[in-house]
Amino acid sequence: MWIENHIITLEDIMKSYPRIDIPSKKLELFLNGVKLDVKRELISNEIDISDGVYKVYCDNTFLGSGVVFEGNIKRDIILNNG
Repeated sequence: MWIENHIITLEDIMKSYPRIDIPSKKLELFLNGVKLDVKRELISNEIDISDGVYKVYCDNTFLGSGVVFEGNIKRDIILNNG
C-alpha cells in the first residue's frame, strides 16, 4: 500500500537518540507514570545517562520516548504498552 511506504515511525525519527531499556518487572510502574531511578533500576546501553530524551524499550520492543531529569526517567510518548 502506498501510505505504508511513506509513513515515518517515531522509532525512525528517534534513531539518533540514546536508548534505555526498562526491565519487564518495572514496566507497569513506568507506563503508569512512576519516575524510575536510572542508575538503580534500569538496564541501559549508555555508560553515562545524562538529562535528556531517550528511546525506551522493554524486551527489545520499542515503547516510545522517555525523559531523564536529575537521574530519574519518566514516560513521555508511549506508542506500545509492551
